[in-house]
Amino acid sequence: MLPTKHEVIKMDMNGNEKALDINLEPLDESNIGDLSEIQKAAPLPVATQPLNDSLPNQTQSHLLLHFTISDDLKSIYKKNYHPINNQELNKLNKYALNLQNSAQWYLTELANSEVSYIYTDGKEQGILKVNYSEENFQHLTGIFPIKEGQNSSLTLKNFAQGEGNFENIMIANRGAAFEKIQVLPQLSDIIDARSFVFNDLSEVEKFGRLNVDSAVASEDKDILLAFRSVDDEKIPASLIKVNNSLKITLEKELNEKIILGVIREREGVFDVLSINENYIKDEGNKLVDVLKSDIREKKKESLDQEKMVQRDEIPQNKQSYQKKGFKRIPEEQVQNAKNTSILAYAQALGIQLEKTAQNEYRVSGTKIKFSTDKNLFSDYAGNTKNNGNKESGDVIAFAKYMKGLNFGQAVRDVLGTEGAGTYEVSQEQVPFNMPKSIINPERFEEGMVYMTKDRMIDSNMVLDLYRSGLIRQTKNGEVAFIWADGAEDVGLTLQGTQPLDYRSQITENEKGGYDWKTGIGPKGLDKYPLKTDHAETYEQAEEAVAEDIAHRRPFKKQIWKNSTPKKGFNFTKTVPKEQMTKSSLSLGESAIDCISFAENQAERFRESGHLAVFQSLEGAHTKIATAVQAVEDFKTKYGQLPDEVIIATDNDKDGNLVEDKFKALPPVQEYMKQGMKVVRAKPDHGKDWNDALKFSKSPTQQVPHPRVSPNLPKGRSM
Repeated sequence: MLPTKHEVIKMDMNGNEKALDINLEPLDESNIGDLSEIQKAAPLPVATQPLNDSLPNQTQSHLLLHFTISDDLKSIYKKNYHPINNQELNKLNKYALNLQNSAQWYLTELANSEVSYIYTDGKEQGILKVNYSEENFQHLTGIFPIKEGQNSSLTLKNFAQGEGNFENIMIANRGAAFEKIQVLPQLSDIIDARSFVFNDLSEVEKFGRLNVDSAVASEDKDILLAFRSVDDEKIPASLIKVNNSLKITLEKELNEKIILGVIREREGVFDVLSINENYIKDEGNKLVDVLKSDIREKKKESLDQEKMVQRDEIPQNKQSYQKKGFKRIPEEQVQNAKNTSILAYAQALGIQLEKTAQNEYRVSGTKIKFSTDKNLFSDYAGNTKNNGNKESGDVIAFAKYMKGLNFGQAVRDVLGTEGAGTYEVSQEQVPFNMPKSIINPERFEEGMVYMTKDRMIDSNMVLDLYRSGLIRQTKNGEVAFIWADGAEDVGLTLQGTQPLDYRSQITENEKGGYDWKTGIGPKGLDKYPLKTDHAETYEQAEEAVAEDIAHRRPFKKQIWKNSTPKKGFNFTKTVPKEQMTKSSLSLGESAIDCISFAENQAERFRESGHLAVFQSLEGAHTKIATAVQAVEDFKTKYGQLPDEVIIATDNDKDGNLVEDKFKALPPVQEYMKQGMKVVRAKPDHGKDWNDALKFSKSPTQQVPHPRVSPNLPKGRSM
């Protein structure tokens, strides 16, 4: 059975009941049958051809596309776009015929269809399925028309029908739109079996920035159509003109796959668009049979599931819901949706907006506002469904509210937005300001107890850090780990010293089930619950509450607002430069981890001429960037690279990935060529280095640790 939409599969080359029976030896051309009866995609015409000759399906009612604008003062903010000027408008009209022909070809050949690229690498076969919708075409052009009620689907039809009158037009910056339009006539190469599949683009930084994961490149690799995954479906996201540098990267770093056949399915009708005549000798019939068989099985599964839903009401408890076969959206896709601009999403929907402040927009005729710096919305009119309280939230909540979608539908809808997953909320970095009002410089009793008793860190090391000004206590008894950059404080991590007061509430609802919620303290439970959900029975609700709390932090941890990105808590075992015989940079996930590692592995740094810098990688999404910055800071301060970078992250999946991701970066690879070593240091007990330290001090171990003193002047570090 083939995978669900967009999953790449592997099939046994020896064949089974549904595997493709394909001879991978090139065929003798004399044995190739007549392919004239195979329905193929119409070739994409070029602009130099007469319109009626180039488009057989075009009727006389289609006008020639010509762009005009009626209100050049009307514009919207769209990242990497700007309002078109007169010179650009004239240039755009020179390419209008190319654009119209391409739109008509896309509408005829690809729109509202699923195209399957069946490929092989010589050993295994796979299928790449791509959903081409009407909405996707606009993203490939770099052109964004502004008009009341305008949306991406309508834009495709406007272009195809020769309707170019808009209030204004936004166009991609730095000539990107014209680069895209110039290669649009080559789009038909993407459904030619002589093209190549790249089913994993994760190794190329450029594609990571575009949030795409697979692609099809033309036979000459002059153009590439990159795809983005959205809830197990792939959609076209970016049409790229391949320069020499990218072409070299594709050929050297990625493993291209040979396409055996390209098949389109639209409304249940299968068409063979192209086959690789060197390998396929039955005009693609077996390829179609395999895909049809897969469709039948999917329909059967769907019917079985519908019957199950009709027989058993969908349970409210999420665990039971998933056990019955309902699919959960991958966390990575949810995060990508959250990292999508509300503004871009609203514009893609054609929602009329009014700019009310520098970073604020309002939906016309409503009290719905959203900020572009925080990427959050609120409806200040209130919502009767929410007890009159204002509705608010992130871009997923916005999609649910504006279109009446459920969570899964909202995630999928948001991920269809151009630039999905690439939005950075903090557009401008506000300088860090030490919150002196919360720091208590006269007391450290609670902090000392937490560090030495709860974390079992050597008291002398804690005092050294305190005297150096790198750790402090807040007025609430929290430990403040201060990020220092030379003589400047650039950030702060707060660590609670008392367990958080998690609370829960379970109440019976009108349907006979049970509603439950968790929160911190009575006020937090009432007004700011951490999670709310439903269960069928009281026992299930109790289990869900216990599981939710068990997966949460036992102590408060917070990075203070405006802390400088790519920095973190750090300290140094210094030596005079003339006495330095060895240097190292140790990278841990948190301040506690770095301090624990320094103590647990003190013998490693004991040599008198060893300069040892310890750096935390604060922030879940900035670890690798912080690691690279730490190397740069070391090089700037000491005039050389560290002899050794020690990856002392947690002993789990994410922690183990840090080393691989770090070593894969081009600047790090260059540093390694210059002699810098990168080594992994895993804790020998527990998940992190504090676990290992506490284990070593347990009664059965009692391992003494020599001191590593951060002998710094007050308040300063690396």
